[in-house]
Amino acid sequence: MVSYQSGFADLIEKYVFYQESSGSWSEVRARNLRYFDRFCAERFPGRALCQEMVDAWCQKRDTETKSSCITRTGVIRSFISYLQKRRMTDVLPMPVPKAEKRT
Repeated sequence: MVSYQSGFADLIEKYVFYQESSGSWSEVRARNLRYFDRFCAERFPGRALCQEMVDAWCQKRDTETKSSCITRTGVIRSFISYLQKRRMTDVLPMPVPKAEKRT
C-alpha cells in the first residue's frame, strides 16, 4: 500500500479503499492522487485539506493541454466529491477547465 504524506493522508486512504473496493480505480488515477499528495505535503506541510491546496493544484499549467489538465485534476474532483458526500470537507472542487477561445 502507498504511504501518503500530506496532512490529510487518512482521508486519501479512505478514498482509495472505497475506489478499489468499487472496482473503479486505475493506475493513472492513483498516480495523479500520489502527485497531489506529494504536492500538498511539500507546499503545505502538516496542514489539513484546504481550498488553497485544491485551487493551486487544479490551476491549468501553461505547458499543458486542456485534456492533460482534465486527466491530472479529475481524480481530485472525484476525491473532493467523495469527501463532500460524507460531510468530511467543505472544500470545493475546481471546475473543469474551459476550452480556450481562438481568435
